[in-house]
Amino acid sequence: MIRVKKALVVLMAITLLFAGLISNSYVSADDLGTLLRIDVYIKSDTDLRILNAVVFVNESSVNREIRQYIDFIKGNASIPLIQPKSLVKQNLILYISNRIPPGRYNISVYLRAMIGSQSKRITYSLINSTTVIAPMSERIVIAQLYFTIRETDFTRKLEWTCPTPPSKYAPPTTSKPFNATLIYESVSPEQELVYLLVNDTLYNYQLFVMEFNLFVRDLSSLGYSVKTYLISGGTPSDLRSLLRDGLDEGLVGAILIGDLPVAWYEMYCWERWEQFPTDLFYMDLDGSFTDSDNDGLFDSHSDGEGDRAPEIWIGHLDVPNKYSDVEYQILAYYFYRHHLYVTGEITVPHRALIYIDDDWVSMADSVDNSLAKIYSERVLVTDEETTNSEDYKARLAEGYEWVHLQCHGWPGGHTFKVPSGWNGTVYTSDYEAIDPPVFFYQFFVCSGARFVENDYLAGSAVFKTSYGLAAIGSTKTGSMLYFSDFYTKLAERKSIGEAFKEWFILHGESMPCWFYGMTIIGSPVLTPKLEKAKIYGWVRDLSGNVIEGATVEVYNYTSRELLNSSVTDEEGYYEMSVPYGNMYLIIHKNGYYTYSSDVFYNIALTKRNATLTPILPEEKDVMLVVDDDTEYWIDQGTWPEEIRAAIERAGYDVYTWNESVQGLPSLEALEDARAVFWHTGTGYHYAISELDAETLLQYVRSGGRLVLEGEDIGYDHRNDTFMQKVAHANYHVDIASGNLAMVLPLHRITSGLPLDIRFEHNPPYPDGVSPVAEAFKVLQYESGYSAVIGYDNATNGGSRIIYISFPVHYLSKTIRDVLIANSINWVIKRPVYLVVRGMNNRIYYNLMLD
Repeated sequence: MIRVKKALVVLMAITLLFAGLISNSYVSADDLGTLLRIDVYIKSDTDLRILNAVVFVNESSVNREIRQYIDFIKGNASIPLIQPKSLVKQNLILYISNRIPPGRYNISVYLRAMIGSQSKRITYSLINSTTVIAPMSERIVIAQLYFTIRETDFTRKLEWTCPTPPSKYAPPTTSKPFNATLIYESVSPEQELVYLLVNDTLYNYQLFVMEFNLFVRDLSSLGYSVKTYLISGGTPSDLRSLLRDGLDEGLVGAILIGDLPVAWYEMYCWERWEQFPTDLFYMDLDGSFTDSDNDGLFDSHSDGEGDRAPEIWIGHLDVPNKYSDVEYQILAYYFYRHHLYVTGEITVPHRALIYIDDDWVSMADSVDNSLAKIYSERVLVTDEETTNSEDYKARLAEGYEWVHLQCHGWPGGHTFKVPSGWNGTVYTSDYEAIDPPVFFYQFFVCSGARFVENDYLAGSAVFKTSYGLAAIGSTKTGSMLYFSDFYTKLAERKSIGEAFKEWFILHGESMPCWFYGMTIIGSPVLTPKLEKAKIYGWVRDLSGNVIEGATVEVYNYTSRELLNSSVTDEEGYYEMSVPYGNMYLIIHKNGYYTYSSDVFYNIALTKRNATLTPILPEEKDVMLVVDDDTEYWIDQGTWPEEIRAAIERAGYDVYTWNESVQGLPSLEALEDARAVFWHTGTGYHYAISELDAETLLQYVRSGGRLVLEGEDIGYDHRNDTFMQKVAHANYHVDIASGNLAMVLPLHRITSGLPLDIRFEHNPPYPDGVSPVAEAFKVLQYESGYSAVIGYDNATNGGSRIIYISFPVHYLSKTIRDVLIANSINWVIKRPVYLVVRGMNNRIYYNLMLD
């Protein structure tokens, strides 16, 4: 619950506001109550797209005794699309009469949204509330409410689909002293260190030893230092102490081979107690684990000497118990198979099977998009009638490098649903019989990696087939979520272990019931065989004509390294192979401005079309850049025609550049105009992207004349180099509400403007800023924060800049036109005269102050 507090700033001009309220019959003239503005921030903490979100105050939920005293001026607001992992904002406005009886009143705000893919969505709702304390002496107050949409909140939990319950923890019947014998060491300071911890009884078999030595050499060929210990006896704490000692040597991970001490955890999840093995005990080496009731199971996890995040990854080479008598043989064959993969002597079709049963179809598009970062060929199966045991087994036999499976199950297998009920089970024995040509598995299956069971799914898929190498799964009811954060790391060529560890750092503690049982079965040092990603597209001009002979270059965003280049053919088409990752396009062609795309993440197959802009035959007065490619906006977003018309009425010719069509303007394009008006309106995330910011920094350093306009430029950039060196401003608050007051009444920027300027409509989120040392304040909000800032280095051949921290659309047309004209006049430095009429009615002309 968030208490409404008095705004530090006044939201808007009281007189104008309440005149509007009266004219709309919200309130009588003798009942000037309080305007309550509720600013709602919605954070998406999910990989899924959120559609048709609505925040609203449900009038029927308001206490009937006070409902008569509230008018819902803006009782709901819509957000059509919320992208994954982003923050959006909206506001609601209520009027509360001063006749409301004294007391504390809760006003509930609801969030309703559709989440998921086009084929199947789920409805998701949240509620939050703010408290009103009456009487309210202030005329205007603001409250802030925050909603976080978490993937763990709306994902259907997994079900155990076997009548036999999971095994329980059993204390060891005998306790042997711990012994760790170092038998092999190959350590280089430049290489990451991996521990191989081997049950010492396995070393009694020559076949195991021979193939294990091959496994060690494979790790060395992959660039790892290796230490091998033979382990006997002891407890999980003994094993953890050995791992902790390795941190000083640069330990990054450990592979536990054979039957070794298991750390157990117990917790209350989904209305029942669960007991399960947890690798987190071995991964988080500076956290603290407690067994409060001394029953042999840990039941709490805290920061201890460090934090609760893992320092290393863990992998298990643990054959299902039912094969314990031939474990050494199975592991020997696994080591040989691992060697064939490392050397490229064993292959399967380079593609992914994404098989998602009925309860999670809403996640399908997100999973598919995530795996698209690795595989250009993906088979996505989600149809509710199709996802059944026979179909899955048939597809499994076709061969895939990666299988991503989501369905209910238990350690011994998994079961599918159809609309009429359950439809078939796939058992561990089916995997062994089919012997699928599959290297890697993601088992979103209840307890599919519970390696303490006599028979377990991940163990059969990895160790009892001719191709299995690794599987991700859980030892309890739970699974991985936020798949994009894991698959993106794999696409960046990180090992399965490193990708898993980084994923766990991001999400592991957010919902222990989902994630504390997560484990890797198989070798974590491996990485999927990444194909060269392909980027392709067509290049055209503004009329849609194809452009032949354009040079297309792809650059790595982080290093700015040229990755590859191509030339468009007679149809304007290009294609090329490039690595995965964040990158951008640059396209050159004589007679056209250099085209630059914004940053995008290149997946296995990426289509990027481009539109080139002909070089202007002569210099224009003003280039109007419409920054209309932001992720989000409020209201219409941008109003270029209003700004264009105002500039033209001031006597200037204008060229409009729309980023959503023409890409990012180059420095060359900006310099082909005497001044630039950069219009972002209400756009945010990102109002002026990082690449745009770099171009503008070059532009002002070369003496550019610039007007920046938009309410979230500061919000997006905070106080980075762009804000300091281009906007010449410090960012303070997201909502600097209130009308405007003139600070420099005799400056040419303010010529013809009234001393007090009222917004015709209130801008949603105007930034509150202040000038840096060398800049100056022109207009300010009633709160004192700057609304318009100027910077002048023209006398030294430098730049002139005006930064308007609100959308000019919300001013009246008259005020807007004057402010725009004055701004362009000043940055271009056209002489402006102040007209003074003397006592004898004679007219005098004086130059305005700069």
